[in-house]
Amino acid sequence: MRGLILTAGNGTRIREICSCRSKCMLPYDGRPLLSRQLDRLSSVENMDKIHIVVHESEEEIQQYFGNQYREIPLVYHVQHNMDHGLTGAIYSVDDPSFYNDAVMLALGDEFIGDFDLPRFLEDFRRYAGSALVLAVPTEDEEKIKRNYTIQTDEEGYIIRAEEKPVRVLSRLIGTGTVIFPAGLLEKFAIANFPMGDRVYQLTDLIMFSSRPRVYIYDTAYCNINRPEDYAGIQESCMQHSDGQSVANAFKAAAAANSDRTAVICGKEQMKYGYLDRVSDDIAGAIENLGYPAGGCIAVMCARTVEHFAAVMGILKAGFYYLPLDDKLPMERLQYMVAKAKAAAIIALPSTLPAEDAAGMPFDCPIILYDELLAFGNRESEKTQRGKTTENSIKNSKASPYAYIIFTSGSTGRPKGVKIKQSSLLNFSSEIGEKLFSLLNKEHLQVGVSASFSFDLSVQQIFPALLGGHTLNVIPEEAKRRPSSLEEEMRVLDVCDCTPLIMSLITDHLKNIGKAGAGPKMLLSGGEEMKKQTAAELLEVMPGCRLFNCYGPTECTVQTAIFALNAADLKRRDVVPVGKPIKNTRVYVLNDERKVSCPGQKGRIWIAGAGVSDGYESEEELTDKAFCRDILFPDTVMYDSGDIGYWDHDGNLCCCGRADDQIKYKGYRIEPGEIEKCLEETEGIERCKVIVTTDGQGSETHEQRQSLTAFYTASDGRDRQAKDLQRALARKLPTYMIPQQFVRIEKFKINHNGKMDREALLDALRKSRAEGASAVTAEGTAAETVAGTAVETATGTAVEVYDCIRKIRGNDICDEPLVVQGFDSLDMINLLVTLEEKFDVRLDISGWTARLTPHEIADRVKKASAVAEKHEAKKIHDGQHRQIPALPMQKYLADLEDMVLRQPEEKYRLFNQMIYFIPTASELNIRALDNAYEQIQRHHDAFSLRFIGSGSRLHISCTCSDVPVKPLRTIEGEVAEAFIKACGRAPALLPLEIRDYLVRLLNDIRWNSERPYELVYFRGKTSGLLLLSVHHLIFDYYSLLNFMEELDIRYRSHLPEADNNFFRDYASAYAKIARSDSVMSRARFWDDYLSESVCCDWAHNPQINRELSADIAGRGTVTDLAREEAGDKDGNEIGDKGGERHFHYMLSGKMLADMRKFCRQTKTGEFAALFSLMISLMEKDESHALLFYTSGRSMLKPMNTIGFFSFLLPFITEKGMPEAEDFVSMARHVEKKLAELRDAEHGFEAMRNKALKNILIAESAIFDYQKLYSRRSGSLWKKILPYECIGVCNPFAFRIFDYGDEAEISVIYNRRTMTDDDIRKLVQSYVQMWDKTFCADTFCTGYGNKTFLTLKEEDYGTV
Repeated sequence: MRGLILTAGNGTRIREICSCRSKCMLPYDGRPLLSRQLDRLSSVENMDKIHIVVHESEEEIQQYFGNQYREIPLVYHVQHNMDHGLTGAIYSVDDPSFYNDAVMLALGDEFIGDFDLPRFLEDFRRYAGSALVLAVPTEDEEKIKRNYTIQTDEEGYIIRAEEKPVRVLSRLIGTGTVIFPAGLLEKFAIANFPMGDRVYQLTDLIMFSSRPRVYIYDTAYCNINRPEDYAGIQESCMQHSDGQSVANAFKAAAAANSDRTAVICGKEQMKYGYLDRVSDDIAGAIENLGYPAGGCIAVMCARTVEHFAAVMGILKAGFYYLPLDDKLPMERLQYMVAKAKAAAIIALPSTLPAEDAAGMPFDCPIILYDELLAFGNRESEKTQRGKTTENSIKNSKASPYAYIIFTSGSTGRPKGVKIKQSSLLNFSSEIGEKLFSLLNKEHLQVGVSASFSFDLSVQQIFPALLGGHTLNVIPEEAKRRPSSLEEEMRVLDVCDCTPLIMSLITDHLKNIGKAGAGPKMLLSGGEEMKKQTAAELLEVMPGCRLFNCYGPTECTVQTAIFALNAADLKRRDVVPVGKPIKNTRVYVLNDERKVSCPGQKGRIWIAGAGVSDGYESEEELTDKAFCRDILFPDTVMYDSGDIGYWDHDGNLCCCGRADDQIKYKGYRIEPGEIEKCLEETEGIERCKVIVTTDGQGSETHEQRQSLTAFYTASDGRDRQAKDLQRALARKLPTYMIPQQFVRIEKFKINHNGKMDREALLDALRKSRAEGASAVTAEGTAAETVAGTAVETATGTAVEVYDCIRKIRGNDICDEPLVVQGFDSLDMINLLVTLEEKFDVRLDISGWTARLTPHEIADRVKKASAVAEKHEAKKIHDGQHRQIPALPMQKYLADLEDMVLRQPEEKYRLFNQMIYFIPTASELNIRALDNAYEQIQRHHDAFSLRFIGSGSRLHISCTCSDVPVKPLRTIEGEVAEAFIKACGRAPALLPLEIRDYLVRLLNDIRWNSERPYELVYFRGKTSGLLLLSVHHLIFDYYSLLNFMEELDIRYRSHLPEADNNFFRDYASAYAKIARSDSVMSRARFWDDYLSESVCCDWAHNPQINRELSADIAGRGTVTDLAREEAGDKDGNEIGDKGGERHFHYMLSGKMLADMRKFCRQTKTGEFAALFSLMISLMEKDESHALLFYTSGRSMLKPMNTIGFFSFLLPFITEKGMPEAEDFVSMARHVEKKLAELRDAEHGFEAMRNKALKNILIAESAIFDYQKLYSRRSGSLWKKILPYECIGVCNPFAFRIFDYGDEAEISVIYNRRTMTDDDIRKLVQSYVQMWDKTFCADTFCTGYGNKTFLTLKEEDYGTV
């Protein structure tokens, strides 16, 4: 079967509302009308092709749909002659084979509702050879006369068909959906062509068929020719309100759920029945005060149960309410109350003390809630409760409005938007029916986090209370701390959240490693949803249903809603805002207010039940934003000012603004309001406010948004930013106060006649480059940090001030943070940062941007002191402790979580320190097991457990209750195979042995209990110990300590004693890290690393570029975490990218020469070997080479087992004198290594974290490990490391000294280093070894006089 769609009509009658060339491209449900016909035809089984006849000037259809639809080819044909009507269009198909097949016809401009397509096709197959027509019954004679009608006999055969009949033959409209049997179209052409001047209609084709039949289905039908036709199909999906009031709806919900909890605010609760009675009393009191019904009553918002009683009482009394936030400037509150013509203000107990009410500067009376309720109680005793309630419900109809909320206004004053009760009811029912119902739960816990003066709160409050659910009010204190907010949300079914707050919660959940926490449903709105933000939240909350909500205040909270899921997000570039809610129409219009085609951008206009009447007493502003609906002239539509388009799924997408309005941190802001207020400041002539990012003022762009004000001054002088911010703080809310101010000489206009934004950004860059004090609220050089608490601070205060600086990226002074550009979200970020850094829980009462840095530092100090006392008490009481993990432990845990997302099996062993220890003879298993058990009990590192993640990673000492791990013994064929494979070269393990190892050690993870194993493989003639310990509790020094102690305990009894050295050290580390001595070491590192860069090893001219046969032949490369494939030389070289491993064995003679050199020159072995690598580094700049320190400089005894190591950078050239020979160089390096080791604890505290992170991630690593026993008769002779995973660094160059021979082991990253690069590096190093340590030549002069400086102790001494 073929499909045929006709789209070539001119559509002249609908052009007044349509910008599309073809009316078939008019959107319906966000998709072109033509999509409905394509959906039907493409679902037909055995549909071969779909032919589309288009107008000769048509391009939109072909561009939108392309050449395929659901894998069915689309073939386009042009109708050149429009004189022969519909039949001429059919015969425009220029494919001869088309006319021999059965053809299903559809008209692109016809709207046909759903019908039973399978039955329709079945009817056609049953009566083969007859045409089949879909007909729709109707009583609308005018509609019949505009189309064609058919008359049938009793058996369903068509006996007559007439186009646009003058007299109606029947109540059936014939549609353009017709199936023609195979060959019919060819026969008709033979019989009637050439047509000449005759015009054949569709009815002629139908009646040409042998006994055509009709398929009748009662569904919606419309042929889209006129604007009213298009309006008709929009109207067909609208539902009509029953005229109920909000008060009535609440009464019904309360009656059905009287014993259920309606509202929870902290420890306070109120049941539906009680809330209903209390609000009745308040309504009665308001009525008896004599205010005329239908007006406005304001309520001072409070997150208490009384707030909802007041709101419902206002609505029941026949008024609408105005929510007031007492944190707003008084001048703004006064304006809002006056503009809304509020009859009174209800002050709740928590917002206004009784003694202060009389002094409030409002033009209307302030009524205390308690007095109002008492008055209502007295009145209710005088009258029947039923009568009072009845009057309340009756009076509530006096006002059609539910509430008025003010939004930012371009005139310099906020605009009041009154929302009708019908609009609120429509929205509430949509949320309940379409979203809440998805959870399949009769009674939901619904959370509200938004401010009650922000209309996003309406999204939760009314759907919950009108639906009989429990509304959970998230306390103000919890909103300021993501961890507390997440805890509140954890018990909820539904909650609201802006994307910015969502990202803070996501970061918190990542840090604590708590996937799956959070509400079952999250409704996010208020600003643009970024794809990454949504994806990250769904990753940490996989069970959460996330919805992106869009809508302006003028249209009752939300207009469109989109359901997100992780799989769908991957295929999208942007996150849509979805489809309109019920009884809502969204138009995407061009500049002429004509409907744009789907996929084309235009302004978003909104119409329907949710649209308000306009702005309160603002006729001019109302006329600019509201106008007659293009389809329903008796109603209005609203210009959102957003630019958007319909995507291919029919979802609305937003892509910017058509005006200056901005969405900033969840708030809708009119920059004009800020500009007007600033221009009222003395000396300011003109002002322009825009949103900038930090990256627009510098090259480091972290998407940090700021409000920036550009202004001209009458005297040509800069104003201090903090002075301007103080002036604005008297008029504007905190979130509307710019963080940056830039004075310019004049405003420039671009070639489009608009403000030149680039010129403004250039001025910002220039001001920042010049360090202008007026840009941000830093103060002048005289009044900034000099002489203040900020500069003279030490210890904890210094770190607190560093945290504050990082939030905004500016320097700071000891002024309130609000005048330094901080807002509420900045304060949340600061709270999280401080609590994570200092591991405390801060007092957040009064946690606002009005605090100074000094006051915040005092809070941190007090919280730290309380935490220390609490910790001491817990220790005294014998309770388990949670201690912040050490810096490198946090780094490794995060790295492991990232790496384990990779699919390769080999990554399963990441972060495990795995060693094979050959034993010469059979061991006493019982003695070995006892020694192993004693070590576990003696060292507390083996009883540690890690919880949380990232910066919130903690150590818990709860594993002491878990039994110690016994020695595992494996015998038989498995043991023999393992000993044979691992006894000499573990890096070259056969694939089957590696797979066995993965299975054996798979459970060792950083968050496991006792993450380690000791396994004894017992062979017939020899044995092998396998030791695997997670890196978070073990380092190289721990390995040697473990093996020495295991040997001693195996041979003799040592006393057992609890060793809490690691726990005590980790507990004290946070305090040590903030000590003055460590902070001075941190300053050393900031200075030491200031001019360093990462070495480009792949193009290093110091390395010999000619590869010798020795290295090429003796070195072995393996491919980590992937299958190996043999190369032509038999070496194991992987055939894919990723991490590689290169091995090269050094002879015993080479080791002896090196040791002799070190003895005679009195140089440490590590320093000598490290110096060899330094001499291979580039000479033109100061480069970094990384090395490990033991981390035990502040620890006694030194033989403690645990993870203490630091990875530190050694910098070339810095302070390095020119050496006459290699001996002088090595001694200097050794001295510098000792200096760096002494400063190791300051490295993590250095201020320049960005440089530190770059050097650690992008520099090469050098390491030297002695892995042999010096004790005669020891149960072990040497330790063979198994390095199973690579690094992100260019390479890690390690030398393993086995006593009688050594191995160079290089793990490298093929993204930065090739196999040959590494071979040449090892070759150069080995050649330098021979040249330097040869017994006959090592005292001769050394030519390379440009050396590097790194820090580390001598690994040869443990």
